[in-house]
Amino acid sequence: GVKLILLNSPRTMSESIKLIIDSLPKANVIDLANPNLFHFAYEENLSFDVGHLNTEGADIYSDTLARVFVQSSY
Repeated sequence: GVKLILLNSPRTMSESIKLIIDSLPKANVIDLANPNLFHFAYEENLSFDVGHLNTEGADIYSDTLARVFVQSSY
């Protein structure tokens, strides 16, 4: 079967996304937008602009996403 996984990326949180996340089972959400847990995504030296990571930040993000995905039961 198919399992829907919502990936909430850093710097994308809006009220509508929060409502969607809150309506889904926690097992169906990977939330990397929490600055307390994933502070690197909000660090100025890892930013390209206000909405994007630079190459180093993107590498860290990709590694983090892979680790979170593998550690979960997805």
